Amino acid sequence: DLTRYGVGARGIDLIERIVNQGAPSVTFPLYDGHGNMTATLSRSGASFTVSNQRSYDVWGGVRSGATSGFPNTRYVANLGHKQDDESDLIYMRARYYEPRTGRFISEDPVGEGWNFYAYVRNNPLAYADPRGESLWGVDELLRQAFSILTDSHRGFGVLPYIEKLRRIKETLLFIARAQATTGEQLIAEAEAELQASSLYGDYAALEARIADLKMSVGTYMIGEGTAARIAAAIVEIMIQMILNGD
Repeated sequence: DLTRYGVGARGIDLIERIVNQGAPSVTFPLYDGHGNMTATLSRSGASFTVSNQRSYDVWGGVRSGATSGFPNTRYVANLGHKQDDESDLIYMRARYYEPRTGRFISEDPVGEGWNFYAYVRNNPLAYADPRGESLWGVDELLRQAFSILTDSHRGFGVLPYIEKLRRIKETLLFIARAQATTGEQLIAEAEAELQASSLYGDYAALEARIADLKMSVGTYMIGEGTAARIAAAIVEIMIQMILNGD
């Protein structure tokens, strides 16, 4: 079997698969705000088919849908992370991640933080790990952006620096979208639970619980989500500064 991947603005945007030297089949991945592959879209003539539908928990475990088989890019699939069906481990380049425990199975080769097995500082809502040795977060990305802005004044051409800053900006917007999407999903799931449980006489307790959840999720989204959007605007200003020669 042969599988090829096409890379676009979101990461992996196309999957081409050839089985037993047959005709290639092309599918287009559909992602949620966190970059998890929730389904694939295929085309036949003028019609489209949605298949391989999945949903995930916050640590990357499959909550609904097939837990094995093609495609094996599932949790944070837009980054190209592949999951092994036999071990359930996700290959993140530098090391393997186990979604069942929310931990890597080997130490961080970079040695970041106080727990070398922890995944994205135990905060998968806000962060993603592109290489198994670093995380994406607002503070880290802004530090990278300021470093790139400083390097751009050394006179070696501006295009590489602008491209790096644009990638950082897209990542920040990705974080902002992930915050909003995750919060909305949590509220929707909780409201569905409320409606189902009202038949069993605990409506008032669940109603109070969901009100608390809405408040906590809303506060969290305002904090990290707004920070990511503001940081993206700052990075855009940096891009304009380089273009204007400031």
